[in-house]
Amino acid sequence: MGHLTMSSKEAPRPGLLKAVLKGKVTNLEVARALKLSVRQVRRLRRRYEQAGLKGLVHRLRGRPSNRRLGPPLRERVIALMTTAYAGLNNHWSLEEQLAGRQRPTQLGQAFEELGIRYIPAGTPQAKGRIERLWGTLHDRLTAELNLAGITTVEAALAFAPSFLDDFHRRFTVPARDPRPIWRRPLPHLDHSLACRYRRVVARDSTVSIPGRLVRLPPRCCTPGTSVEIRELLDGRLLVLRHHRLIAQEPAPVGPFVLTPRDEARRRRRLASLGIDLQGSPTSHNLPSAHVRPSTPAPPKPKANSRPPRPPSADHPWRRSYHSRSSPLNR
Repeated sequence: MGHLTMSSKEAPRPGLLKAVLKGKVTNLEVARALKLSVRQVRRLRRRYEQAGLKGLVHRLRGRPSNRRLGPPLRERVIALMTTAYAGLNNHWSLEEQLAGRQRPTQLGQAFEELGIRYIPAGTPQAKGRIERLWGTLHDRLTAELNLAGITTVEAALAFAPSFLDDFHRRFTVPARDPRPIWRRPLPHLDHSLACRYRRVVARDSTVSIPGRLVRLPPRCCTPGTSVEIRELLDGRLLVLRHHRLIAQEPAPVGPFVLTPRDEARRRRRLASLGIDLQGSPTSHNLPSAHVRPSTPAPPKPKANSRPPRPPSADHPWRRSYHSRSSPLNR
């Protein structure tokens, strides 16, 4: 009896389809369990009835890809990756390799903590829906502003609420299930909406991010301990160890715009090259998450400084050692 290899996504399908054929579950229930549409479940059912388990395996398995590289280019890439560029194209850290996945982005970490499942628009159909919505708003809103004789930003902002109410009344489709699915927020929601950074406690019981320093309480944790720093939307800093708050730092004085550290570092590098990103916090005179300048300021000249003067001809420095020695030492 031969062996059949299935992926983790295909393995649950045979048992559920057997239950469908026996009438124990419906196509809708199977679709929800497999996160597929009912139409796709019907197709899988027909393929299972015709070919058995082989009908559930992806039909392109074992076949070469249509987008594969040509043999000469493929051999050249393999040669470069194993010689000149060996180890230079690995973007996974050791921690990520051991965990089997890359660390989420700042937004992804907040989603995971809040229990929010992020579904990207990876299909042309999904992207087309939002593009059609923007096209509808752009065309209709412009026409409505012209009909109302609005020519200023202030008047347009005042007109927006009534326009949105009329837009929703015309185009909103009632939900199939009217029951709300909202959940109560976490007790400290502001702690989740933050940028997270892993740091190691220094010997002086401090942890820092560029431009800011947090001093930990005495005997809180030993040097070398790994902790997490969270920078909140209002500028406060929290230090957590094993999800427990151990220290915090108040927000800086003045306006504050939260910027991920890698983005702020990129802005400073571009600013040093004379490139200013439009819409950046620096273009609006707002401080970013970094307050320490990337390069030290040049030293200020001292007040009342005079240029150095050469010593006179009879200055002791101009005489030799023997001429400066007293007669008693000769």
